[in-house]
Amino acid sequence: MSRFNYMPVKVDHLRDKNISLEAKGLLTQIIFMLDDGKELTVEELLNSSHLEDEQAIRKILKELEEAGYLTVTDDKGGNNEHNKRR
Repeated sequence: MSRFNYMPVKVDHLRDKNISLEAKGLLTQIIFMLDDGKELTVEELLNSSHLEDEQAIRKILKELEEAGYLTVTDDKGGNNEHNKRR
């Protein structure tokens, strides 16, 4: 087993000066959490970060959606789900 715990990640979003540092960090976390085709809920994102404010997460997700990095959809239960697009 390797001593290192890493994964290759495309870092184009980290160079994007049009999104905030918070958005860059959350998108990196989303990329890390995603399996191919898996959708994430706001609750899963809250559980994986130090942010305890759902509205803060939603604001960052809206920023990422407006920048074209992901789409936000509502499931039948009313919970938002997020898909990485780029």
